[in-house]
Amino acid sequence: MIVDDRFARIGSSNLNNRSCGMDTECDLSIEAATASERAAVVHLRDRLLAEHLGMTPNEVQSRINKRWSIAGVIDECSRGNRRLNPITIDATAGPEKPILLTTLFDPKRPMQPARFVVKCWQSLGAWLGRHCWSCSHPS
Repeated sequence: MIVDDRFARIGSSNLNNRSCGMDTECDLSIEAATASERAAVVHLRDRLLAEHLGMTPNEVQSRINKRWSIAGVIDECSRGNRRLNPITIDATAGPEKPILLTTLFDPKRPMQPARFVVKCWQSLGAWLGRHCWSCSHPS
């Protein structure tokens, strides 16, 4: 993630509670404080865009300077096999109820290991209570 040519974040974590609170992740964040540091972030941005658009970093920078719009350059240059496509998310799609063990996969807050085990049992017990029936067999 690159924000305003001043902040770069590179890493393996996802922006969800599990990744930020339970999993072992490794991220590097850089805040550019000087002009040369901002130039380095811009160069990183241009290298990444160039790779995905099938261009050179200099071509990307030149087009951005002419258009004053990164989004415009992406729209203009996304052609063929090397391109960036917009992601459309339908907020109404998907399950209406939590999926089995959702609280384990994306907890509302960080969990300690012992609490994690307790939550596993609680979630499994609740699921079994909703989906299993006891039956009586004649003796």
